[in-house]
Amino acid sequence: MLGVVIVAYTSADVIGDCLDSVVGAPEIARIVVVDNRSPDATVETVRAWAGRMGPPLAESDPAAPLESRVTLIHAGLNRGFAGAVNIGLDRLKADPEIDAFWILNPDAVARPGTAAALAACAAQNPGFGLMGGRIVYSGRRQAVQADGGRYSRWTGVCESVNQGLSAAEAVAPPAEALDFVTGAHMVASRRFLEEVGPMEERYFLYYEEVDWAMRRGALPIVRCDGAEVVHQGG
Repeated sequence: MLGVVIVAYTSADVIGDCLDSVVGAPEIARIVVVDNRSPDATVETVRAWAGRMGPPLAESDPAAPLESRVTLIHAGLNRGFAGAVNIGLDRLKADPEIDAFWILNPDAVARPGTAAALAACAAQNPGFGLMGGRIVYSGRRQAVQADGGRYSRWTGVCESVNQGLSAAEAVAPPAEALDFVTGAHMVASRRFLEEVGPMEERYFLYYEEVDWAMRRGALPIVRCDGAEVVHQGG
C-alpha cells in the first residue's frame, strides 16, 4: 500500500485538484498534507475540500500519531520542502501497512491509474530504492517536464531528462540511466527509508532529492511507465 506526503505552502489555488486526483485510489492507505505555515488560505482550503468530498480530516501537530486516512499536519513554521517531507514520512512509517511512500507536489495532479501503476511497480520490484514516473507540464501542449534526472559529478549540473519534448514522442530512459527521481513525483520504499534515512533538511528547497538518491547505495532506481502526473506549477 502507498502512503502519500504532500507538502503545502501557499497552495490554496492548487491543493484541491491534487487531493482530488489521489483520494479515490484504493491503493493509497493514508494521505498526509504537511502545511509549512502557509500565509494564504491553504489550511482553510484543505478543510473545505474535506467537507465537500467527505473523507474525515484529522488535524495534528508534527508529533501526533495518525488517526485518519487524510491528515493535515501543521508544521508550525516553514520547515522547507525536506523538513516537511520528513515530518510526513515519519508519521506514515508508523503504519505497517504502508510499504511505499509517494511524495507529491501540491501543484501536481495524478493521471487516473497512477496510484495503481505505482503500487504494481513496487510489488514487481521489491528491492527498489526510489521510483518515479513521467511529469508533464500543464497547458504546454503536453510537453515533458521530467522523466527523471541526471547529475554531472564534474560540474554539479542537474538535468531533467526529456524536458520540453512532446509527451507523445519522447522515449523514457531506462532506469539505470537515471541518477535521481524528480521530487515533485517520487516514491521511496520502506527499505530505502530504513537504510538511507530522511532527506537532508539543510537544502531547504531544491537538490534534496538529488542528495537523497546519491545516498541510496545499491538500492536501485525504478521507472514506472504508467505513473504520470501533470505539474500545474511547472
